[in-house]
Amino acid sequence: LPHFQRAIEQFARYYEAYYRMGEADLRLWHVADAEQAFRKSIELSGGQYAQAWLALGAVLVDQKKYVEAEGATRKGLDLDPASWAGHYYLGSALLGLNRLAEAENSVLEALRRKTDSIEALRLLVDIHAHERNYGAMLKDLEEYLKLDPDSPTSVKARALLETVQRILLESQSATALEQPQF
Repeated sequence: LPHFQRAIEQFARYYEAYYRMGEADLRLWHVADAEQAFRKSIELSGGQYAQAWLALGAVLVDQKKYVEAEGATRKGLDLDPASWAGHYYLGSALLGLNRLAEAENSVLEALRRKTDSIEALRLLVDIHAHERNYGAMLKDLEEYLKLDPDSPTSVKARALLETVQRILLESQSATALEQPQF
């Protein structure tokens, strides 16, 4: 942080330094300072620095300010449509707004851009859980476990996978009982 502060003292309009300060603040869990630094970077860049918009969107998602997060992230994606992280955070904001179809599309776009994103797969599981789309959840969890087979989170994923398999089996059994028999 002191290096970035000195850079700003010498070059007051150095918007990348504010962005880097925001990143450093996030690592130190100084979220309010990070948000302020990202906003300053956006201001100094004339709103043309995608990374600052996307970082601000991520901070706002974390604060559950989903409407504002959606707006910031969309502005970042307008400037850098190839950002997998931008699509991921937009999906997070849209999930928070309960716009599930849009959230799913955004996360799928993130996965097209970064196929090995375990974060995006976890978010996709959450979206499908909200939709009660157990077939899709099963597929998502299987993909997740291919990428992350041995972490503490994978233990939870395996337990969830077993639960989803049981739900699907029970629903198939119930459907079979409801079918007319000859």
